[in-house]
Amino acid sequence: MATVATRAAKRDLAPHWRDALREAVRRFAVRSWGVFLVGLSFGGAVALATHDPNDPSLNTAAGGPPTNWLGTFGAYTSDALLLLFGLGAVFLLPVIAIAGLRMIRLEPAGRIGRGLLLASAAALLLGIALGLTSASSVSGLPAGWGGAIGLAAAHGIDAALGLIANPQVAGPARLATLLLFALAGVGVGYLALGFTEDERGWIGSLFRRSPRERRAAPRRTEIADDRAIPAAPPRSRPAVAVSEPPRGVAPASRGVGRKPSSSQPTLALGDSYQLPTVDLLAPPPKETRTRFTWSMTTARSTFITRPARAARTTRCRPAFGWCG
Repeated sequence: MATVATRAAKRDLAPHWRDALREAVRRFAVRSWGVFLVGLSFGGAVALATHDPNDPSLNTAAGGPPTNWLGTFGAYTSDALLLLFGLGAVFLLPVIAIAGLRMIRLEPAGRIGRGLLLASAAALLLGIALGLTSASSVSGLPAGWGGAIGLAAAHGIDAALGLIANPQVAGPARLATLLLFALAGVGVGYLALGFTEDERGWIGSLFRRSPRERRAAPRRTEIADDRAIPAAPPRSRPAVAVSEPPRGVAPASRGVGRKPSSSQPTLALGDSYQLPTVDLLAPPPKETRTRFTWSMTTARSTFITRPARAARTTRCRPAFGWCG
């Protein structure tokens, strides 16, 4: 019963399948719209980058296929943006792309209308600055660097600066006005992006060098001995002793002035004992070969002595203590 009650409680706490389905569809729609905005921004950048004044468009009546990468749609779109805002039209693209990326991440897209309005103002200010640099149309651009709106505003500002009679003042004033409009256009374009605090921190981290982490030195496991270790004495070179060759000693002559004797009868022991003569010693035997055999049947040993010249066999009976 407890298990059934627990399952019932979990079923009550879980969202209804219809609500879950509705939320899934909403997330899919938001992300799809974000992908579309990112694609639209990317397509606009490609159309502006591959613009060709010879393509059929609002200001050009030409035949043949367009050379723009996006075809006829890209040719007309790029011609309209350059006609109105000139090069300042690029401020519109990142506003659309950032809103699309936020929607893909299921975050609030921000005030897209406000961003596009600020981007248009930034494009107008930058167009005026570019129009002051060149107050006429440029080859490849339908209305010059700043577009039709920027070119018209630049003509008005140029006419106002022309009222200054002193040319030494009119030149610096014109340059200062150009820089002022250019900086104002860049600043308003940055505000049009509408970065959040996290986004500004992430962008700042890209250009900020992070300090290198300091790692602590490894802990020493051995106790360092501060006592000085005596140095080993220097090794001395081995000394080579050179000695003269020994002189030969002449052997002492024995028996000089003495009579040779064939025997020594006594020893210098202080007694009167006489040594026997050498005649008592028997002469050495002749060279013989002896072979020992053992017979297991007769249980006797036989010594066979073979002299070098004549062979002689001697039988011994150890049991009786004689040989014959």
